[in-house]
This record gives sequence, C-alpha cells and structure tokens, in this order.
Amino acid sequence: MRFKFVATVVAGAAILCGGVAATAQAVTTYPTTINYRAADGAPGDEVFSGDLDSPKHACERLRLVGGFADFGSGFELFDLDYSSFHGAWAVRGNVAAASEFKFKVARQVYRHFACAADHVAIP
Repeated sequence: MRFKFVATVVAGAAILCGGVAATAQAVTTYPTTINYRAADGAPGDEVFSGDLDSPKHACERLRLVGGFADFGSGFELFDLDYSSFHGAWAVRGNVAAASEFKFKVARQVYRHFACAADHVAIP
C-alpha cells in the first residue's frame, strides 16, 4: 500500500515537472526592422527598395514584404515581394496618384522562435 502511494506521488511529480518544462520553453521573438532606401523609376512605374534588419539572420531572409499606397480612400496593396537571403527587398507599382506609402512585413513563426512584424510609412 505504501509503495503504491509513493509511486503515485513520484509519477505525479514527474508529469507536473514535464508540463512545467514544456511551458518554460517559450518562443523567443526577435525584432525585425524595415529600412526604406529609395524610390526609382519613371513616374507611374516606380520601384521602392530597402532591406530588413534583425539580430536573427533567419528573420531577414525570404520574408514577404508588402507595398501599400494611399489613393485617397485608404491604403491599398500594390505589390508583394519576398526579401532576398540577405534581407534586400523591392516592390514596384503604378502609384503616381498616391499621396502616402506603407511597407509592411508580417510576423513569421518558426519552430523555436518568431520574427516580429514591422511597418514603415513614407509621406
């Protein structure tokens, strides 16, 4: 009888410690910063470029960057592009009538870490 009680207590403690250990492995989130560099091209067909910065190299590569333009009725998506393996990105669109631009990168979750979202607005 005493052995069953001790075995139950030890088994319960092992399950509890296992649950606590799994909870303690929280996902680490690394910040991501969008750097806007320049706009080139002819009026009406402009190319906006920049790069992503993060302390975690995996948060810079192959991230989906979206370009949004305000045409007077709110922001509308005009182009999407994946960043390169070193974080460079460029979006292109016919945005001659736009007054303001935004560039966004969404949050990306990997198995053991996450990359934070970021956006930058250009007047």
